[in-house]
Amino acid sequence: MQKIYCHLDMRGLKFLDRFTSTQVHAVNPIEPSNGKSYGGVSRAKFNSHLIKSFGSNSKPKKSSSISVAEALLLPYGVPATDLLEPSIDPHLKPSDFVENLADLYRRLEGCSSHSERSLLCVQQYSLLGGLGDPKLLRRCLRAARQNAADVNDKVVLSAWLRFERREDELVGMAALDCGGQVLECPKVALVSGVDPNLVSGHCQCGEDAAKAVSVPFFEGSEWAMKFLCSSKVRERLAMAGYGFLLYYFLSHVAMEESMVSNTTVMLLERLEECATQRWQKTLVLHQLGCVLLERRQYKDAQFRFLAAAEAGHVYSVAGVARTKYKQGQRYSAYKLVSSIIKEYKPAGWMYQERALYNIGKEKMLDLSTATELDPTLSFPYKYRAVANFEEKQIRAAILEIDKVVRFKLSPDCIELRAWFFIALEDYESALRDIRVLLTLEPNYMMFHGKVSGDYLCWMQLYDQWSSVDDIGSLGYHTSDVGTLFHFHINIEPLNCQKAAMRSLRLARNNSGSEHERLVYEGWILYDTGNREEALAKAEKSIHIQRSFEAFFLKAYALADASLDSEASSHVIQLLEEALRCRSDGLRKGQALNNLGSIYVDCGKLDKAADCYKSALDIKHTRAHQGLARVYHLKNQRKAAYDEITKLIEKAQSNASAYEKRSEYSDPEMAKNDLNMASQLDPLRTYPYRYRAAVLMDEQRETEAIEELTRAISFKPDLQMLHLRAAFYESIGDLSSALRDCQAALCMNPNHTDTIELYNRARD
Repeated sequence: MQKIYCHLDMRGLKFLDRFTSTQVHAVNPIEPSNGKSYGGVSRAKFNSHLIKSFGSNSKPKKSSSISVAEALLLPYGVPATDLLEPSIDPHLKPSDFVENLADLYRRLEGCSSHSERSLLCVQQYSLLGGLGDPKLLRRCLRAARQNAADVNDKVVLSAWLRFERREDELVGMAALDCGGQVLECPKVALVSGVDPNLVSGHCQCGEDAAKAVSVPFFEGSEWAMKFLCSSKVRERLAMAGYGFLLYYFLSHVAMEESMVSNTTVMLLERLEECATQRWQKTLVLHQLGCVLLERRQYKDAQFRFLAAAEAGHVYSVAGVARTKYKQGQRYSAYKLVSSIIKEYKPAGWMYQERALYNIGKEKMLDLSTATELDPTLSFPYKYRAVANFEEKQIRAAILEIDKVVRFKLSPDCIELRAWFFIALEDYESALRDIRVLLTLEPNYMMFHGKVSGDYLCWMQLYDQWSSVDDIGSLGYHTSDVGTLFHFHINIEPLNCQKAAMRSLRLARNNSGSEHERLVYEGWILYDTGNREEALAKAEKSIHIQRSFEAFFLKAYALADASLDSEASSHVIQLLEEALRCRSDGLRKGQALNNLGSIYVDCGKLDKAADCYKSALDIKHTRAHQGLARVYHLKNQRKAAYDEITKLIEKAQSNASAYEKRSEYSDPEMAKNDLNMASQLDPLRTYPYRYRAAVLMDEQRETEAIEELTRAISFKPDLQMLHLRAAFYESIGDLSSALRDCQAALCMNPNHTDTIELYNRARD
């Protein structure tokens, strides 16, 4: 048993055929002749242009023969609409996502077997994978591990949880060291049976080294992968009790590392051999299709996609159409997707896919419909931006790509915008975007995989962090621990948790003292749902040395729970202690902002106002929002409106500011502000819920439900599902109310309001 566990050392997995990154678009680069010239410009001249231009904030003069922008873009080929295409999502995408969630919850609710429940939680993980919420997915894995009775399943799920936290990337930590998390402990995993207290328990391995599990480690992990990829070994593992779960985990890791490696294909093939249930077969067939498509093995990919579609996964039809298109069957692909649009409820991805096979005005109409149905799809924005670029309307191209960058920090969109800035010869903005890109994905290769982004970054872009919580504050690429902590604070609201976690791991590894290291370990624990352990790390750090970071972490973690007056006083005391410690403006501003929020909750409005004003004095712009709330609670509505307007004027990512200002506006102005919030960030759910509630108050029930349904189709959200369930209950449609409650509880089984509504609807 222990020999199997050693194969799950994720730090030791050196995958075969490792590939650096998936790129934004595949275009045919204009290759330099003999590798020496670029559009008539020698490499030396090209580098000279590049260094001079990127090393100066002033706009460079054009060369008599060729501009710097042309020298930068020509060697690699500018973006082209004809060669743009979206990737096929490797996650399951059911045609009726809500019904699938509801069905899964019903099975979880009626399940009496721990082992069966554990497997259902793994299925839940696969179903929710497309939402991109790491905390939600980790909750599924924790529930699966908690209910696992079989030792083999425990071993795999414990390793999976450890992999999600990447604790083995911390300096001084081996992959099999136990960090004290009972659900991840290698030793606890080797004990059969289910412990009902497991989820809240804490193992003793970290406190007693003698109790820590000791397992052998095989050298030559490239060989701890050929072994696992073998079909014969898969059969031997099956005899030992290892099957689908093991290969699901390994293929998940391999796909994250490289979509096109031989290792990924072999592991997915082993997973296909292990799949027994329908959802398992559908998942692996679709994922194999995606991998083979990326490898340009179109016939094999088409076979897998077709099998997944025949098993009921409608989204796999997009894969079938794409493989037909790649084999020169454009009209066949067009007809196939058109038939899906007619047969099923239209979705954004359907029109996006058909746009690839359409031409002219019809193509643009399909892309427009795709955005209307699902404004979170990035491809339509990218296509329209590049189309503007081809028409020499570069500023229009930037404005178009900005629409998606505002709410979705995807590396491909950031790179595309950098291209546009280079074409404008705005090198300062281009470098900012390149630095943002590298902060989000350090190994990203630009210009169609031809150039490392680091090659373009020879100069320091900013002397200090931006005073506004927006993308500009991310463009600072360094290993300094203070900067990494800044990055973590700024990236959290932007739904880039992997990048935020990477910054914390780097900060921890670069810490110069024990008390600093403990703080960053605490943040890692907090961000992965281990609140009590995070508090313990903060306490240890404070015991060694009183620091801003330790007090702030402890206050932040305590404030996460519902606070009574005593707990609020404790949080206030901690934040005040933090502010007495040495720190910088960004961190002090955040602490003052948090302190103001606690004072508001306690009804101490004057003290709250003082905190927000102090934060504004050190240019913590978000404090305008808190101060506006104070004015509102003091019935100073005009002052509240004016204060939040200041934030709208200063912040670039200001969807939340428009949303907040709606609370201080008259109904018509509130409507306009909420429409603007939805336009700037379609992922924000409050505007949809507000508009639906207004329609419900006006007894326009059908329109109210339609408003929520439209948003749920691209953003399945617990709050919106709960509200729609309440609407259904109010009009007497109890079956629909039950379905929405079940779907919501599948996402969070402990949501009190939904539980109450669910029980009412069942009675």
